[in-house]
Amino acid sequence: MFGTSYYLGDDRGIQHSYIDEEVQNGRTYYYDIVAYDFGMEPDNNLTQGIPPSENNAIVELDENEYVISTGPNVAVVTPGTVSAGYVSPEIEMEADGLLGTGQVEPMIFAPGSLVDGAEYTITFIPDTDGENYITSAGIRVYRTRDVPLGWCESTVDCDAHISEGECGPVEGCSWDELEEPGTWSIAAGNTYNFQFEDGDVMSGTLITQAHRLTVHISESEQDFCTRVVFNSSSHSGVVGEWTSTEVKQFTNSGCFGQGVLVDGLDYSMGVNADHTFGFTSYDCRYESECATIDNQSFCEDSPGCIWEIETLELVYDEKPPTEDTPVDDYRNDNLVYREVTDEDDDLLYDYWTLNPSPLFPIYTDSFDGIQLMITGVVDTARIQSQYWYEQQNFGQATLTTNHNSRFSKIEPWDYDIIFTSSEDAYTTIVPYAVNIYDETGEELLPQPSFFPDQSFDFYVLNATTQDTMDMIAYDQNGNGVFDPVGDKFLVGKTGPAFYNGSVVDNMWLQTNFAFRLTDNTQDEIVNYPEPGDIFSIKFARPFWATDSIRVYSFAPDTVSVSDLNDTMKDIKVVPNPYVCTNVMEEAIYNTGYNQRRKLMFTHLPAQCSIRIYTVSGVLVDKIDVDNPMDDGTIHWDLQTNEGLEIAAGMYIYHVKSKITGKEKLGKFAVVK
Repeated sequence: MFGTSYYLGDDRGIQHSYIDEEVQNGRTYYYDIVAYDFGMEPDNNLTQGIPPSENNAIVELDENEYVISTGPNVAVVTPGTVSAGYVSPEIEMEADGLLGTGQVEPMIFAPGSLVDGAEYTITFIPDTDGENYITSAGIRVYRTRDVPLGWCESTVDCDAHISEGECGPVEGCSWDELEEPGTWSIAAGNTYNFQFEDGDVMSGTLITQAHRLTVHISESEQDFCTRVVFNSSSHSGVVGEWTSTEVKQFTNSGCFGQGVLVDGLDYSMGVNADHTFGFTSYDCRYESECATIDNQSFCEDSPGCIWEIETLELVYDEKPPTEDTPVDDYRNDNLVYREVTDEDDDLLYDYWTLNPSPLFPIYTDSFDGIQLMITGVVDTARIQSQYWYEQQNFGQATLTTNHNSRFSKIEPWDYDIIFTSSEDAYTTIVPYAVNIYDETGEELLPQPSFFPDQSFDFYVLNATTQDTMDMIAYDQNGNGVFDPVGDKFLVGKTGPAFYNGSVVDNMWLQTNFAFRLTDNTQDEIVNYPEPGDIFSIKFARPFWATDSIRVYSFAPDTVSVSDLNDTMKDIKVVPNPYVCTNVMEEAIYNTGYNQRRKLMFTHLPAQCSIRIYTVSGVLVDKIDVDNPMDDGTIHWDLQTNEGLEIAAGMYIYHVKSKITGKEKLGKFAVVK
């Protein structure tokens, strides 16, 4: 009665795509995008309910069955060949120095939409809590502007200075007075109302014996109040010249409570016998209205102003919802939400990330005819591989590592442990082996178990930053002697730290990871690496905030003259022979209409002329072709230049390029 209800998924925009791979050149196809509506179930307010529905696909025909219009959700496509000599658009990418280990591949999605000479910058939206994770929570694509956008803005914040002493030295600011006039009246007794010309009102209380006038300036809409205490040495009642001696501000509209005493705010007020007054405030004001200046030279010459230039404009982004914009602004499942809980299922932290699915690449929507495919994404950093990159004698040495779980997430750098022939390739620089935690970050290791001045015949290179890591050896076997095979090596950072009442340089700050070389008691060799051996540790990382990828598009609206001349030999007539009909011709439902015959010339120059002759040399028809540079097809209706249907038989065609003058002769047959 109320229609049939269907679950059609969440409202996330277009979720599916379709690639038609069975099209034929010259045949016209109609595609429509259909949106669904869930409808509404009947209830007390809507007894009839609303049934589910979908929008229509409209293709409108006239009385002669010609298509005269289509709906906004209908696309009409006639595939064909490119023109002779067409220069295909290209894109190039530069992605040097990326920290993220994923891959980004730009692809041409719509060749006709590419912008020639455009430059794009792809960046990633970082997200981290500084402790547990770093991830890329979205993507942004900027296009370099053809003409940079410039504007003038202030380099100072005059509003932050509340006294003449603060304001005066700041270039671009000046300490000025502002007088606001108004009228006053007696409210009751020693209480007065002061009304400004702009309509604002303040109240005042006069204590004559103390020569004091207290004024409340209320801002009820902002729940804020300022109380100003004035003194005067010469006044008659409220009439006189008053100077402020105390200013307090309150976070309520009635100046109740203690308030906050504010230094540096000065006010004065002149109250006249004719019931007028002038209230003077002193403020740190901008010398130049920078935002109103639209000339770069004038801006740069104005105090406190700077001319800013923006060379990029945002053309595409995918980002997670926020409190301010709770909208899923991303395609399909390109972004996913993650929650990390403890063993009691209590939330520890959560984050959004690019979808790390190893099975399905991330495809963006297209921008300017370009689509991005992103693969190899990880949500947070993790160890990807550990192996002997170089080992002179395979299996001679066994090296095991343990990594700090926190630093593996927020400092996931690649490392190379490089063994050399030098006995002092690295020497520990830690002056006091105190407050050193192991790789778990939890166990405080005892001071006597370290070898703070030990030299090693190897060093650890941070292969990502090209820095040498700090090391210190720990007496793992407890024999009091440094044993290269058997003891533990801590790898991390040193720096200044507070010790024994002063700051000491090169103190141990953190342990990123630890490793050990172990002995194989079953063989009779020394299980120690040879000079030149390298043990590598590789991390898989999300894209970093500093990662930037450049993409360049080239879509010249021109042809290659040499290629045009070479490819004119590919010009064809389809179908050949023409037999009765073909799939390019529209269906006719009214039997009173003649069939609309059609054949197609392909691989033509974009600008050319076609002459069609009988085999006896009689001109049948002439076609002037003026296509876009990427279109090499034209249809012919099999009618003479007088609008008559041609007879069956053989025909000769002559094509001449208007660009190069190159010619091509061919023939085709018509069978009825």
